[in-house]
Amino acid sequence: MKKILLLTFISLLILPLFAQNINTYDLLKTFLTNNPDSIQQFNTSDYFEMNTDFVNNFYYSNHKLNKIEVKYKNNSKQKKLLKYLNSQFGAPFADQNNNPYWIKDGFKFLAKKDLIEISAVRFSDQGKLDMPENVFVLDFKKMPVYANDTVQDVYILGTKKDWDSPFWSNVWIYIDEGFGVNEMLYMFQSPHDSAYQPRLDFIHLLDINTPDIMISSPTGGSGGILNLIIFSAKDGRPFVHYDSERDKNLLFTGKLLDNYLAEITFPDSSKTVLDLKNRKKFYKEYNVYTDNKLNKPVEIWGTQIVKYEIGAKNSDGLQNLILLQETRGFANIDRFALITSELSLNKENKWSVLSRKIKKY
Repeated sequence: MKKILLLTFISLLILPLFAQNINTYDLLKTFLTNNPDSIQQFNTSDYFEMNTDFVNNFYYSNHKLNKIEVKYKNNSKQKKLLKYLNSQFGAPFADQNNNPYWIKDGFKFLAKKDLIEISAVRFSDQGKLDMPENVFVLDFKKMPVYANDTVQDVYILGTKKDWDSPFWSNVWIYIDEGFGVNEMLYMFQSPHDSAYQPRLDFIHLLDINTPDIMISSPTGGSGGILNLIIFSAKDGRPFVHYDSERDKNLLFTGKLLDNYLAEITFPDSSKTVLDLKNRKKFYKEYNVYTDNKLNKPVEIWGTQIVKYEIGAKNSDGLQNLILLQETRGFANIDRFALITSELSLNKENKWSVLSRKIKKY
């Protein structure tokens, strides 16, 4: 059996401004190990970030772990665990018995009366395309993304070329209407084809009835940077509206000034000056200033996206895209402000910046 290693998360290196998600690294390692002792060491309390005792039951098929049942002892623990899953994964689906479940990062979390059932979700088990066993369902939603008044199944799928890599090396979208009807496959180009923790979302940019598809994924490392692609599938084929690698419409320049000031200049020539005297101790520690004077020139950077939000529907039922950036100074750790920009898309597929806010940390 291949040694498989799921996405490793380094969320501790990312600022606490952004939500940290369930760490599926230990979970997949537990599922794919041949060592029963290692399986028994799976720490459910740490995994769900709850200081309580759970009872784990492990179920095997062909000498491989295929299901974990996590039992809790009272209703209060159940409510707390369900609240945690909702906070991590969003609103659940419901099975034929009206039990809530979530599908994320190759796993299904099914909540029953007194337990959570965890199992791996491979696309080969979905009764659709004939794909290899090691293609996992990384995210899944039901949404009418074709303009045909029908709800489609929308999947993010992933596999790997190197199973020791922390990244999924192949990520793509699969859409159908059940039983392989009206299928669409969209293979992502770099950098969106290599990802971990990819997430599926929807936004109504130009059509109040048919939402556009959003795929986001952290790039990894300590930068907290996000890859984002938005496309329409309404005609049964992808049409890209936004690509964070392609669309550089939120550029800015800037520099640190004497007296603990930061000047940021935007493409429309508007400028913002921030007072950073609250960071004196920090800058002294790293020898950036001496007697209120810069020791050497420091350019401000950080035009990459670190987070997105979906705007509220306007009077036409459409939504704007909200993108967030972090300004950085002499090094990656020198993050001192958050820029929030609201963008609107027109029918010519052109973006315009409607508003911009800067909040100092």
